[in-house]
Amino acid sequence: MKARILGATAFLFLGIFIGVATVPASAHVTGKFGHLWKKHIAPKLSSAEYVRGREIVQIAQGVPANQSLLVTVPCPAGMKVISGGWGLFGDGSVYFDAPSADGFGWDVSVDNVGGQESLMNGWAICVK
Repeated sequence: MKARILGATAFLFLGIFIGVATVPASAHVTGKFGHLWKKHIAPKLSSAEYVRGREIVQIAQGVPANQSLLVTVPCPAGMKVISGGWGLFGDGSVYFDAPSADGFGWDVSVDNVGGQESLMNGWAICVK
């Protein structure tokens, strides 16, 4: 009887060892998608090592006093935009920034409500 219990115990531990050694790490994350995303997927997506052919394009554009302006930061030929941003120096506000309708640039809409020209910097992160 002891031999059967010992054999069954050894078989159980062997099965656990094989399961742990051969099952991918993602299978060990039980219902924790947030952990999987934050610790394993997102860092790889944001790393230049994993995003091949990435280019950041920047445009500086003056916005005349008391005027609105739509600026598109274009991606180089053959590239699509994945993100973008802006910085505004002077009076006014940005009321819209998003990928351009065709997906090949980043649109920034600026409303300068001041009496002097403002400067808007726009960025587009483009990939092949």
